[in-house]
Amino acid sequence: DTETLRKLSAVGRFVALAVILEKPLPFPTSTIMCKYLLGEAVGLQDVRRLDPDFFRNRVEAVLQDEGPQRLEEMLGAPLTFLSAATDVAPAPQELKPGGADLEVTEANKHQYVELLCEHYLCGPIRTELACFLCGFWSLVPCGILRDCRILPQELALMISGVGDLDVQDWRSNTRHPATPDPLAETSSDTESSATTELTTTEMFWAVVDEMTDEERVKLFHFATGLTRLPVGGFERLEPLFSLHFLDNTDLLPTAHTCANQIEVPRYQSKAEMRQKLIVAINLGGGFGFA
Repeated sequence: DTETLRKLSAVGRFVALAVILEKPLPFPTSTIMCKYLLGEAVGLQDVRRLDPDFFRNRVEAVLQDEGPQRLEEMLGAPLTFLSAATDVAPAPQELKPGGADLEVTEANKHQYVELLCEHYLCGPIRTELACFLCGFWSLVPCGILRDCRILPQELALMISGVGDLDVQDWRSNTRHPATPDPLAETSSDTESSATTELTTTEMFWAVVDEMTDEERVKLFHFATGLTRLPVGGFERLEPLFSLHFLDNTDLLPTAHTCANQIEVPRYQSKAEMRQKLIVAINLGGGFGFA
């Protein structure tokens, strides 16, 4: 209703005022929201990080060779330009005028997944989001933020500030890999011998412990999409933070924010792990290519 939309605009102005006065607010801010505030496009990679299952089943499946045809065979009906049903919006909506009658083909499937992902992220709240953004931009214009080349993760820190993340509490409330760690069984006579004798898990936490407060918050934000912990600390994070390792050391660390999960390649030295983590958290995309 009109009163609710007016309040959302006021909330936008309040958040903008906090940025202007450099008074961080005690609530988490997501990368996706910051992209909207910066006027940046959201799409496939944002959905991939937010909801890997949806991305795999509704996006990757379409993008495969002959994906629309395969899905049509599975569903028993043509795939059309309709949104995916969700808890927030159970009734499918047209992704473009006439979408209910427009079939997805090899020729238009890329347009379909772009529209599908954009709708998945903001379709059900488009009007509410627009009111919030207008309120924010009335005090902090989008053009100024763009001219300053502010990144989404930087804006998130401007809004929510740098919280105090206790490394020991973080580690104690993390799900760690159950598989054997090859680095625990090997040693090296090279320059980094002392480091490579550490397990990959110990190496990761040693890097986190040596980070600055701002770097730790960026790492937390990269893996969870949040800038602040819930009340009660890491043990109240739902789901718990989880650490996984990859064997391909040519990749950068990646994250799945819906699962509060970070995947880190088994780098051979602490220095390499720190360097790759810093690159990943500052890029903020989680695409995985070094």
